[in-house]
Amino acid sequence: MFIVDMHKTDNVRSLDLNLLKTLQVLLEERHVGRAAIRLHLSQSAVSHALARLRKALGDPLFVRTAHGLEPTSRALAMEVGLAQVIADIDRLLQPKQFEPSAMTGTFRLLTHHFLLSRFLGPHLDRLKKSAPNLELSVGTVREGGYDQLERQQADLIIASGLHAKPRLYQQRLREERLVCLLSPHHPAIGHWDAETFVRLPFVRLELIGDRDDPVWLYAQSRHQDPPSVDLVVENLVMIPPLLVNSERVALVPAAFADEAQAHWGLRIMPCPIPAPALTIRALWHERHHQTPAHQWIRTELMKGLLSPP
Repeated sequence: MFIVDMHKTDNVRSLDLNLLKTLQVLLEERHVGRAAIRLHLSQSAVSHALARLRKALGDPLFVRTAHGLEPTSRALAMEVGLAQVIADIDRLLQPKQFEPSAMTGTFRLLTHHFLLSRFLGPHLDRLKKSAPNLELSVGTVREGGYDQLERQQADLIIASGLHAKPRLYQQRLREERLVCLLSPHHPAIGHWDAETFVRLPFVRLELIGDRDDPVWLYAQSRHQDPPSVDLVVENLVMIPPLLVNSERVALVPAAFADEAQAHWGLRIMPCPIPAPALTIRALWHERHHQTPAHQWIRTELMKGLLSPP
């Protein structure tokens, strides 16, 4: 809900709805140039729209800093309500007969590299053929992905390690077993067992902490020293070159290990300790749950993960 001064009511009543969209994008990007790119407008047009918003709402809304635009407390207070209002307007104006070919705008997907290359790629291609005017934006899942759904900076997350939070829907898609990835000349291959495994230097994903690391948990259950985490990386694609000609080992999803073996000549070994499979889920915000366009897109994308491996 918008909170406005009574003497500004007339200005707000005559406010162009396109200005609300501009405000929403400015709140998300905190930068006039990036907002202009997303809105397909010139920077001067966005600056002019901001000036109109300031006049209509009686507040500066943003303060310029060295890093971009800093929202005022008034702008921040409007952020969540504004996103909901725009989503409601989008639903209100949604055509009764949904046609993928008529879709425009941008759909933002966050996922893992191995899911994109192994499962999602062909479905993205098919989706684009059905909806040629839809822009697809694909990014990597990082900490804070839930907030991106809340702030409408992402429309769908397909990843592991997800749990539904208030206002979010989820669908379980598949289980992905974990395997060990290492150099084909690794000295431990000839005597591969749990005791050897937990003593090896590890490469670990940044998103995985001790409480989620099966190797760390196994060592803790046996009252052993924790494994030596040799390197921590941002994403899976950084792991293979760090294993070549080294004694490091990584615990990775089987689908990713197959790719790494094919491209880097690495060795895949079974995990010698109990390691629960990764659960791959789709997650989206409740504002889009009943939207025909979002329903169609997420159904198309999830097909690749619901199919047999």
